[in-house]
Amino acid sequence: MPIHLHLDLPTSSNPVPPIPPHTSPARTLYHSKRLKDPQTKDARTSALAKKVAKISHTFSRLTTQLHSSKITSQSFADTANAALSEILQHAAHVVLGKVDPHTPKNVSDKSTAHHTANHHSSQNPQEAYLQSTIQHHRDAIHTLKKDLSLDDADTLTFHRDKLKEAQDALDKLRKTKKQDKLLSIVTQDVAHDVGPADHLHNSMWDYLKKYKNNHTTSSLPQTTRSNASPDKRIWMKGPPTLNPLNWHCFRFALGHHLFQHPLSPYDEKSAQDVAKLLPRMKEQASTATTTTHPLFMTPFTPEELEHEIKKLHPDKSPGPSGITNRMLQAGDTDFQGLILIFFNGLWEFHTQPSDWQLSLLQP
Repeated sequence: MPIHLHLDLPTSSNPVPPIPPHTSPARTLYHSKRLKDPQTKDARTSALAKKVAKISHTFSRLTTQLHSSKITSQSFADTANAALSEILQHAAHVVLGKVDPHTPKNVSDKSTAHHTANHHSSQNPQEAYLQSTIQHHRDAIHTLKKDLSLDDADTLTFHRDKLKEAQDALDKLRKTKKQDKLLSIVTQDVAHDVGPADHLHNSMWDYLKKYKNNHTTSSLPQTTRSNASPDKRIWMKGPPTLNPLNWHCFRFALGHHLFQHPLSPYDEKSAQDVAKLLPRMKEQASTATTTTHPLFMTPFTPEELEHEIKKLHPDKSPGPSGITNRMLQAGDTDFQGLILIFFNGLWEFHTQPSDWQLSLLQP
């Protein structure tokens, strides 16, 4: 029976506006993979530790207000989460640096065009990486010198040392590249004097093609079994045929368990046992008390938190805040202490920050 759907849409004489071009959602990203370098990890841990020392009293005050009912559990969750996110982002921005967002291809801004025209990054991935590293440390040094509130001599020294290290590596790479180019020119001249070796390449290429052609036969069967059952909800192995829908018939049969059907091919003993226990389970659920099991009231321990943080995959995609698991794993014991206070507050009062309900989805 056909279904007719009528939409009563308002009409207007104004033209329909064009669909805006697809743009990536706004997000913050940091170079968290730079934490693989031990010196960078130590510098970032040191910068984070100084921020942790400044907000420890804030967490103590929030915990006291929460247990004395001066603030709601939701207020505690949002405030503590914002404080943790702020110190993590600050340490990442100062030491690791932000990832520049991708510029859309259809942007016609003059400043963007001027920047693209004067972009001289190398095509060599290693050289381009060193150039990016040098620019990152230059920007970080400039930020630390410009903002007097970021009085962090250790971080400034770290960036200066890493800048010199990257510049030396870039000079060495360019020198090696120049030497390899000169050596290649000399080698080509010698090969030209000796004679061409095209016949060697051709024979090798023919050999590879012959090897590939001799090993391309498929090991899959040409036919598949059909369903011999008159009831398509039950699978019975039939004769092999060339019908490509046999696999779909098999999947259709798997989706119907046919409980207590006389032709059911499955062992239903376990299902019958569960069916017998169901009335008693319903009765127990209806008379259950509201007492919470002690397991769900026991606070987390530092050992449990440390164990779970180590288990996190370090390079999973971050959310809108840009905080990655690798950044959490690079924190010291004092930082984990703040997270422990935060999680125990959420666990005891059955709440979570509002930001945890946000995510970035891009098809």
